[in-house]
Amino acid sequence: MKKTVKKEKLRWFKLSGILEEIRRIRWPKPLEVAQKTAVVLMFTTIFALFFALTNVVLAQFTKLLIK
Repeated sequence: MKKTVKKEKLRWFKLSGILEEIRRIRWPKPLEVAQKTAVVLMFTTIFALFFALTNVVLAQFTKLLIK
């Protein structure tokens, strides 16, 4: 019995096992990809604006302190 268990564990190392695993993958639909891409772009834009605004405010604050 141990031999068959070992064979099953090593099966995915073979090309047939890899192809079987690839067939099991649930690939996202184009709509899902578009929605998740939009969310990533939105958050990236929000964070970029936040850090740019923070940079400007801190630069102005630093200028006031130096004067």
